[in-house]
Amino acid sequence: MTLSSGLVFFFVQNTNSEFELWKADGTEAGTTLVKNLTQNLGIGRPRSLIDVNGTLFFTTYVSKSPGQQWEGAVWKSDGTESGTVRITSATVSLQDMSSAAGPELLALNGTVFFRGFSVESGMELWRTDGTELGTRMVKDILPGDWSGYPAAFTALDDVLYFVTANGATGEELWRSDGTEEGTILVSDFPPSLNGSVMEKPVAVNGSTLFFAASDGTGRGIELFRYDPKQTTSVSTGPTMETSALSVRGRMVYLSLGHTGAARVSIYDAIGREVITLHSGAVVEGGEWATPQNLASGVYFVRAVGETFALTRSVIVAR
Repeated sequence: MTLSSGLVFFFVQNTNSEFELWKADGTEAGTTLVKNLTQNLGIGRPRSLIDVNGTLFFTTYVSKSPGQQWEGAVWKSDGTESGTVRITSATVSLQDMSSAAGPELLALNGTVFFRGFSVESGMELWRTDGTELGTRMVKDILPGDWSGYPAAFTALDDVLYFVTANGATGEELWRSDGTEEGTILVSDFPPSLNGSVMEKPVAVNGSTLFFAASDGTGRGIELFRYDPKQTTSVSTGPTMETSALSVRGRMVYLSLGHTGAARVSIYDAIGREVITLHSGAVVEGGEWATPQNLASGVYFVRAVGETFALTRSVIVAR
């Protein structure tokens, strides 16, 4: 659900398994259908509702039959059936990616950024102002029909930051002001063909970007800070690729695949340890609940053992 122009917009699946866009003003009479989005189109699912200055933007995915590839599109709506239209043309589509890729749509200064796919350029960074003429690829970062797979969109100081690959430096952190010439590699950091930003960058206090990355040197995934004048590692450690750390809701899960020792702690945005969840032996893996009294903000869960060091970001909102 998303609030736009004083109304709540949401999706409903009807008895024919078709998805519809609805709106509500808080009353029964004011809760009405806006438009059937997937009628006669096959299997469908909409998502990614966002408000941009009173206009609703969202995505839809349609598959002609079970097992077929999902084809995606960007839409906009003014809350009326006639004003609910598809923005992207038939030659540009969205391809379904996992939730780990981060938000599909990000609004910045009235412009909506998204991952667009075309036969000529693969999947690259696109932008739209809600018009067909204003919907275009920002830059073909990985030239030709290869895909850079831009992901992990976040905004800092009116600039878009994202993760993508250009075929020369591996997967790295990039920035864009919405123009081709203003879409640049932040830095080849860590300097490695295997360099990889593994976690969605998180903006803190409107001036600093935190992200987790691997530099291909065997140190594993580490925590970095971009300020945006320099990028600084705030922790180091070895790695073991069979280990895994995840956060779902209030629970922290660590999978080792063997018996060993681990220290699992939570740190705040400036690197101070808030609490230690576990320190000692772990048999195959473990799970721990985060404290209920954590204040709103950005935190990092870190698990360190003899052969691994893993970091995951957590946003607490109360």
